[in-house]
Amino acid sequence: MSSNVNISLNMNGNNIKLINVSSIEINLLYIIGISGILINMLTMIYLLIIAAYKMKSSCFLFHHCIICLILSILSIPYILSFSNYSIPCHYLGNIQVTCVTAQLLNMAAMVANEAYTFEDLIHQDLSLDLYTNNSHSHSHSHSHSHSQSYQYQLKQSNKSTISCGCLSFGILIIWFSSVILHLGITMIGSESKSYFDNNGQYCNFIIRDIRGYVLTLMWIIITIFSLMITIRYIHKILSEVSSKRRHNQPLLSLAIIGQYHAKSIATRDILMQQIQLRIKLNILLIFLFIIFWFPLFIVTLCDIKFKIHEQILRFGLFFYLFIIFQYKTILILIYIYSLIRSHFKYIILLNY
Repeated sequence: MSSNVNISLNMNGNNIKLINVSSIEINLLYIIGISGILINMLTMIYLLIIAAYKMKSSCFLFHHCIICLILSILSIPYILSFSNYSIPCHYLGNIQVTCVTAQLLNMAAMVANEAYTFEDLIHQDLSLDLYTNNSHSHSHSHSHSHSQSYQYQLKQSNKSTISCGCLSFGILIIWFSSVILHLGITMIGSESKSYFDNNGQYCNFIIRDIRGYVLTLMWIIITIFSLMITIRYIHKILSEVSSKRRHNQPLLSLAIIGQYHAKSIATRDILMQQIQLRIKLNILLIFLFIIFWFPLFIVTLCDIKFKIHEQILRFGLFFYLFIIFQYKTILILIYIYSLIRSHFKYIILLNY
């Protein structure tokens, strides 16, 4: 809804008082923006080249990295505005608010995709159990061929039956819904210049009338309700996945014994762990969204002219940017480590 330089502005009526920004602060903003670009690009490359992530369930995670990459790239023009570069505030502001909405809808799509993966795994378990029961009725002379076929069944259980067309359609709906919702804020029934303004060299977001305030409030309410529905859905799926898992059992030990049923139990539990891990990642993404966007929502609604003290604005800006960078880095490292560990267990199961 607002550009990154909004927080560095004080508004008094229609006059804007610019805050001096030191070269150290500008360099810090460059470091944060470039780091965000590099981290998202490396994560996307990692998802493409590592075999453990070459699955359809990673599609929306990859799309989330693309949205974050766009937002990171948008920070560079705003930073350049501090060096007397003229930037198209209106277009950048429209792109940014659309990306924020798409980011929120993509998190809901990630949860829905995990729900489909979970149900798909449950249905595959039925056929896998039927296979293991039939395998016990055969003679031991065919045990080697059964083992190879069983390994094939295990590998197939880690693949989703959702089509690429459905995933592409889901991403298309995300952007279509984001643009439609954004049109109601900036273009339908209002002049877009009433919101995004370029006074001097800095971009700023200004609510000049009650109509703009109501439209902004509607957008924030829709965002909050979308988050509430997503969180409720996450809680439901997480409880179902937890109820299906077999806790406190020596899964790898069961698999090493070589029993078909034991392997089936261990494999299903590891696949459940992967689903559970991705759901927890969605929880962290939602938590990150709430922590770093809701304060701006509150300030926008309660202090329309941004009359809050300059030092509070300055401290809040760099504190939040620093925490965002560190938190995303830790989040990505934890996620990659956890998936590698669960995938390593899965490889062990296939070799016994």
